[in-house]
Amino acid sequence: MGNVFLSQSEYTKALNLYKESIQIQAKLYGTRKHVGIAQILNNIASGAILHGDHDQAMEFYKEPLSIDFEVYETLERADVVKIPNNMASVAYSNDDQGTALQFYGSGTCD
Repeated sequence: MGNVFLSQSEYTKALNLYKESIQIQAKLYGTRKHVGIAQILNNIASGAILHGDHDQAMEFYKEPLSIDFEVYETLERADVVKIPNNMASVAYSNDDQGTALQFYGSGTCD
């Protein structure tokens, strides 16, 4: 449902639904460190980009990247590599080519 609101440019409604979904799933899984929650956080970051808040998007991308790396122990998966790729795009759009290249090159930013 959050994705529907996001597609209609209803960022605040989408964000509220995403946060509610994270709470429900965290209870269900007993942890926030689950790939389902990582996907929701990734959606929130994407929504922040659409809303024009690139700094917030970068913050939201950090947790799903950490979760996915912890779960899969690699960034060499199609469903995981998209996060550093998205982070690189955000850095590039903020005219931070150095950080963008770090994300594109290594998958993380040291």
